[in-house]
Amino acid sequence: MHIIYLLKVLVRRKWTILFCLVLGLLGGLLFRFIQPREYVSTAQYSTGFSQTQKVSLQLTEIFDVNQIDFRINNVIETFKSPIVLAMVSYDLMLHDLDSEHPFRTLTKKDREDSTYRRADLPKAPHHIA
Repeated sequence: MHIIYLLKVLVRRKWTILFCLVLGLLGGLLFRFIQPREYVSTAQYSTGFSQTQKVSLQLTEIFDVNQIDFRINNVIETFKSPIVLAMVSYDLMLHDLDSEHPFRTLTKKDREDSTYRRADLPKAPHHIA
């Protein structure tokens, strides 16, 4: 009896249900095509600072937590340094210029920029798309 009542209510409200479905679908498609593509990347780096060279069952070896924290913070700051970021940016730029499947391509607006116009394009003919 309850299933028949449920089906009758669903049939009576079919236009409301269909409207909500179409509205949600259009909202999702609109969001998908308007939002710029952004990607998040994570990495795991093994420093080996918290490991000992041998397995020891004695309690005489104590980890110096402050020393480990200091070393790991130094590694993190090295990753954030301008030199490392510049090298990563340079590698990404070379990939975009040389790859058949670049991460980014120049738009018409980018090609009209004064920096692009000042580039010596004849010296780099294989980089022109």
